[in-house]
Amino acid sequence: RLSPIKSIRKYCLDCCVGSSKEVKLCIIPGCPLFPLRFGKGAKGVSPLRMIRKNCLGCGEGTAFDVKNCEIDDCLLYPYRLGKNPFTKRKGNISNLIPFARKNSVLSTQETPRTGIVEAVANEFLREQKA
Repeated sequence: RLSPIKSIRKYCLDCCVGSSKEVKLCIIPGCPLFPLRFGKGAKGVSPLRMIRKNCLGCGEGTAFDVKNCEIDDCLLYPYRLGKNPFTKRKGNISNLIPFARKNSVLSTQETPRTGIVEAVANEFLREQKA
């Protein structure tokens, strides 16, 4: 699995028939991936945002079409939603506090701790399944 920036580089190489010389000579500055075509970051340019923008320009150009894209062998496919699906993110626990207080897992004075947050999350998941 490639990082977003490496996926962009490989995508650009595929677009230019595998020639790094052609990537260097690319004459499509309107392409959202243009500033990232060398596989290096560019100041003020988010690779994930540029992939999303590129995907919106492909096909019908709607968010619905991007989300339901059927071209799963595309190098940019995993990143098409503008997020890295391979990064494990820790959720913002402050979102769980109101839920915990509402369900009496936390008192109004209590500060959440990791174990409490896990208990709240498990309770929440049980309710979602029911």
